[in-house]
Amino acid sequence: MAQRDEHSLAHAVDLYRGELLEGWSSEWIVEHRRRRHEACVQALEYLAALLVRRGSPELAEKPLLDALRLDPCNEAAARALMELHASQGRASAAGHVYRTLRRSLDELVDVRPSRATDTLSESIRAQRSHRASREDTDPTLFEGMLIIADQRFPVRLPIRLPGMPRTGLRLELDSVPTTSKR
Repeated sequence: MAQRDEHSLAHAVDLYRGELLEGWSSEWIVEHRRRRHEACVQALEYLAALLVRRGSPELAEKPLLDALRLDPCNEAAARALMELHASQGRASAAGHVYRTLRRSLDELVDVRPSRATDTLSESIRAQRSHRASREDTDPTLFEGMLIIADQRFPVRLPIRLPGMPRTGLRLELDSVPTTSKR
């Protein structure tokens, strides 16, 4: 995995089709299988990080979910996904990731999540509680993302229409509408 650009990583991940020579148990194949598996998981994590840095966090969710599908005990990928959900105002989804990780660690390797993972989960839960108390004092608050021609702008508006969610709403426009003066 010499190249670490988005296209090369996505291509490498697409080429991964599962365990190398599945069903074979020769000593030499076990090590090759492990290295290829780890390389794919690392490529998925790195791809997700590139997408976040590029300003496309909504695209980073899939590689992180794929990394966790391949390695359900991967705390780094779980924390990255929890942080991603939290940054999008989806604390409940972050909590679900934490609970799934905790269950996988318990069932598969009989350990608890690391202190870093527990701390992140507690922090997200505390932010959610703080946001909920703030929303109770300001019931008209709306937070979301305005996307115009692939440019992303976080918005916080002092309005709320009946039935409109408080967070997570996205408005996408291909271009800025203009009005003509007559």
